[in-house]
Order: sequence, then C-alpha cells, then structure tokens
Amino acid sequence: MRIKPLIFLVSAALALFTQVIAQTPGAPVIAALSSSQTVTDGTNVSLSVSVNGVTPFSYQWRKDGTAIPGANSSIHSLVPARVADAGTYTVVVTNSAGTVTSGPIVLGVNAPTPPQISISSNSSSVFVGGNVSIGAFLSGAQPITVEWKLNGVVVASGTSTSYNKTNAQLTDSGAYSATATNAAGSTNSNSTTVTVIPLTAPIITSQPFDSVTDTASSFSLSVNVNSGGSTPIYQWSKDGIPILGANSSNYGKSGVVAADAGGYSVTITNALGSVTSRTATVTVRPPVAPTVSVSTNASNPIGIGANLFMDASVGGTPPFTIQWRKDGVAV
Repeated sequence: MRIKPLIFLVSAALALFTQVIAQTPGAPVIAALSSSQTVTDGTNVSLSVSVNGVTPFSYQWRKDGTAIPGANSSIHSLVPARVADAGTYTVVVTNSAGTVTSGPIVLGVNAPTPPQISISSNSSSVFVGGNVSIGAFLSGAQPITVEWKLNGVVVASGTSTSYNKTNAQLTDSGAYSATATNAAGSTNSNSTTVTVIPLTAPIITSQPFDSVTDTASSFSLSVNVNSGGSTPIYQWSKDGIPILGANSSNYGKSGVVAADAGGYSVTITNALGSVTSRTATVTVRPPVAPTVSVSTNASNPIGIGANLFMDASVGGTPPFTIQWRKDGVAV
C-alpha cells in the first residue's frame, strides 16, 4: 500500500525533469546564409546570416579565417567592395549555450575597367546671354568623376554627366570635352564646338515681294529676319504710315479695295538697333465686268426625254452671281 505514492512521486519528478530538459537553451543553428558571388570592383555587397536558437546572439565575421574588426552583426556590408575584399567569409555565432561557425561564402571581386565617355559631336551656336548645355554618355565602374574642359582647360568637375553654362559670353566659345576617371584609370571623350555669337541689330534675310491682286481678293507680305540674339519688334507701314496692329513678320489683307494699293515696308527693332525692309508695291487691279459663254452637250433639237447639260464659263473680277434664264424668264 505504501509503494503507490512513491511510484507517483517518481513519475512526477521524471515529468518535471523532462520539461526542464525541453526548455534548456540550445546552441545556435544557422538557418540561412548569403550565397557565394562575384562582383565588379565598386559594387556594394551585403553578406548576411539568419540564426535559430535562444537569443541574444553575438556575431563575428571572418575573412580567410581572420576576424574582421567591428563586423559584429548579422549583416556585414562592403560599401563598396574592392579587389582586396575578395576571399572566403564565415561568421561565428555564439549564445549562452554554445557556438556555431557558418559555412563559407566565397566573394570574388573583378578588377574595374576604365570608364567610357562620349559627347555629341554636333557643333552648336548660341547668342551672348544664352545657355550652353552639353551632355555625356558614361559607362563603367562607379564611382566615376568627370572633368569638363574648354579648349583643354578644366571648367567644371564632379559627377555630373552634363555641362551647363548660363549667360554665355564670347569667352565661352571653343572646343568642349570631358575626362572620366574611376579607380581603374581615365578616358578622354571626343570634343564638340560651341560658338557664342555677339548680339547685333536685326538682319533681314528675306525681303517682302511685290504683289498684284484684284479688288475684293487678298494679298500677303512677309519678311525673314536674323534676330541678332534679341527678341525683335515688327511694325509694318503703308506709304510711310504705321499700320495699327501690324506687328508680326507677316502682313496681309483680304477683301482688298483700290485704296489698299501702295508701298508697304516693315521696320524691325531689337535692343541693339533697327532695320527697315525694302518697300514692296501692292497693285490692286480694278474690277473687270463679267463675261459669260454657254456650252451644251446636246445638239439642237434634242429628243423628248433626253438629258440636257449646259455649262457657263465666266470671266471677269469675282465674286459673281449667276442666274439662268429660259426665254428671258429666270429659272
């Protein structure tokens, strides 16, 4: 009768011991690890490890078996990776129950190549006060610095792939090129020529032509101008008298009358001066009385039920009104 309580106590003790054993922290276990890889010098690389087990963990990354100072987290970053960083990486993870060393991560780092750079070879021109803008096409291992040069002299440096100059002056004319540099070396681009043109008074490149038109018809005059680098203002005149509202490079009129005949010119003005075009003569011909002739497709007489077509050819000054008549009576 006394044996049963003893057996019960032993069974309870064994259950408690089993529960304690199950809750005892175990050594860390590597759950995931970065794969081996090969990159180009200048690439950012992150190596990482994921661990199961009871926290906290301590980490120590190693390269070729040697501890890396300060590499004590689950992620080891190389920003950027260099050729000298190539090697075999492991990480040692420790907690209160033990230590585990990861498998190897082999990192290969290829040596960089010099950058490639080219710019548009098309020449360009801009007036004094305008903007110069040149773009470069760039490739190669980063980081890359770019020096912009004018006639071989550095005018800007940094990492920008374009050169921009506002309020250009005559001294900004010349041959522009760029030199790109990275850890592997330097490369010079081709060159492009920029010409900065001095401001001038307007220059007429195409004069207005004489025009002959009919009463009630229309005419159009135009002028082409090299602006001289400054926005031009136009003023057309007839027989020396300015025409109100005629302030563009073109002037014309429809529904002309005899009084529209005369000499037309245009004065173009910018900040540096003015120029006046030749005088274009507009001739308005007087109206000519209409003439008319009628033709038909049929002989005379025609049969009943046949088709009859008649056509009137009209001459003279338009517009015309036409009224057909039969035996003097309007149709």
